[in-house]
Amino acid sequence: MTELMLRDIAAATDLRVAVLCYYVTQALDVVDLVAKDMLGTEPMRRRPGARRASDPASSTADTSRIWEALNWQPKYDDLAVMAATALAWEKRLMNGIDG
Repeated sequence: MTELMLRDIAAATDLRVAVLCYYVTQALDVVDLVAKDMLGTEPMRRRPGARRASDPASSTADTSRIWEALNWQPKYDDLAVMAATALAWEKRLMNGIDG
């Protein structure tokens, strides 16, 4: 498993996690733990930097209207479960099994 792939999984996980108001660093920490457990990998290298001038101080959204409009609820509400299912999906794709 490459660092790039783990970063992609973390990014995909972030999209799902954003609904539940986790910080990106929390999501990355959980992805690191899940990847270590599932694959025996080391934590991702991180290069935190200063906020860019155009970055907002924070970003939040109320998703209740879209959930109501689509009659949708997330399948998972546990960050570790989300990371594990995302990683399992990526592993299936790597093995040529899509679906």
